Amino acid sequence: MVMHVRLIRNVLMMSLQLIFVAAFADEQPAPLLKQLLSDLNVDIETAVAQNQVVGSAVAVVEKDKTVFMKTYGVRRRGEEDLVDTDTLFQLGSVSKPIAATFFAAANKNDLVDLNSTVLCPGGSSKNIKASHILSHSTGFERYGWNKKIERGGERERLLKDLCQSKINAPGEQFDYHNLAYSLIEDLLESKTDMPFKAGLKSYLLEPAGMTRTYAGYFELLSDTNRAWPHVALRRKGWTPSQRYSRGYHESAVAAGGINSCVKDMANFLKLQLGFYPELLTSEDLKSFHAPVIRAPDAQAWFRRVSKAPAQTYYGYGWRIAELGGERIVFHTGWVKGFTNLVAFSPKYKVGIVVLNNSESKFSFRTGMGFMRKLLGKDGPAPQRKILAKKKRGAKKAINKKATQKKKAAHKKVAQKKKAAHKKVAQKKTAQKKPGQKKGAPKKVARKKNPSDKVS
Repeated sequence: MVMHVRLIRNVLMMSLQLIFVAAFADEQPAPLLKQLLSDLNVDIETAVAQNQVVGSAVAVVEKDKTVFMKTYGVRRRGEEDLVDTDTLFQLGSVSKPIAATFFAAANKNDLVDLNSTVLCPGGSSKNIKASHILSHSTGFERYGWNKKIERGGERERLLKDLCQSKINAPGEQFDYHNLAYSLIEDLLESKTDMPFKAGLKSYLLEPAGMTRTYAGYFELLSDTNRAWPHVALRRKGWTPSQRYSRGYHESAVAAGGINSCVKDMANFLKLQLGFYPELLTSEDLKSFHAPVIRAPDAQAWFRRVSKAPAQTYYGYGWRIAELGGERIVFHTGWVKGFTNLVAFSPKYKVGIVVLNNSESKFSFRTGMGFMRKLLGKDGPAPQRKILAKKKRGAKKAINKKATQKKKAAHKKVAQKKKAAHKKVAQKKTAQKKPGQKKGAPKKVARKKNPSDKVS
């Protein structure tokens, strides 16, 4: 009886979700996009059936319309609460483009600009500009700082230690640095005369209709409709984590401490595509979506999932991939138990967001798979595979030649042995007496013994 009640309850909730989603995805997309959305849904449902996903929320926008929004799975494995369009996910590094968009809004209000100088705690300057922070080119070396953040180090202490650490010339080298990126918070606080969270809400979240997006740890815990983080354990599969990641919420909010839902992130995509002109126009955001510095670390991600090689860069708060003349602006987000992706094409005004409450490649594979098909870049085999195939072919040819040479040498030795045996046999034949049958043994005359008598 209880199982029947639960089944009916889940069916009703899913029906309500579909009705709710239909209210958002009420626009008929272009035929090609419509087919891609159908394929997208099939791919995700297959991943869910194969237990690759615990809970996920996906949305696709075209210009100013949400053409696809659907949720899958549960908030926490072993429980019945389903993911819906209001369910909060920890965004991880997807927080970076949100913080950069807050900066863009402050820039439009003439409060800051990309040449604004950023000061370390205590007022010291390292010749670091806002542009260096937003493009991860401050000159600070990143190794070791993430662990300090995750261990819960006090923000003021961490920033003081950072500013006393080794620094290279700003603007010359890309080095993805979460703690250094969080310095943008201090700049925005000083220029807007508001705490970072309050300024974020006032300048970006409220004007963009992102009413369920929060910065901070306790803001997340105070909301009951939140997805739970999951990690993969051997023999157990996806397992709920004991707790949420907290360090970034307290020490590096701009880099990884923002939480949101798929409904709000769909609005965020529309904003990036230029359809909140009263807040920010496409021209206001153009420089943020353009390559600033090479970011080779992301090339490996595309080699794993793409059939087309990509050149990867970092802009201001965004990653950029160039695939055969087409541009994808995107950002991934990972924090313990969550992996997310937001990506869009400025040219075609189409974007996708994938939120996922488990640590897997599902979000990147799903989102980038959709974008590649949209741009028609799901073509020839990657160059690395072609080179690997050529290398294997060359190695095979060398091995074949060596084997043939070895066989020829063995054959030559065998022929020499055979010739030697034949020569010995001929010599023996020549030494035999005339009339002796070939191969017959020689008879040896036996000497008579005098004692041998016949009785």
